[in-house]
Amino acid sequence: MTNASEDCPTCGESLSVAEMLLCLRTEDGRRVCQTVLVCGNRHAWARWADRPEETLRESPYPPHLDRRRSQGVDR
Repeated sequence: MTNASEDCPTCGESLSVAEMLLCLRTEDGRRVCQTVLVCGNRHAWARWADRPEETLRESPYPPHLDRRRSQGVDR
């Protein structure tokens, strides 16, 4: 998924996996997961899960780090 020492290209903080999203990749018509990574400053990055060597790109999906809290579920 992601190297444990991978840092945010914007601020340099450590990245962690926030979500895995099943998406249609238009270039080859395959359904593939995108890994969404976030840092402590809520910068969101993404890459195709089957292409871990790819450079991170800005995520088109907003991070949902506080989704469970907003629904009243404790972590």
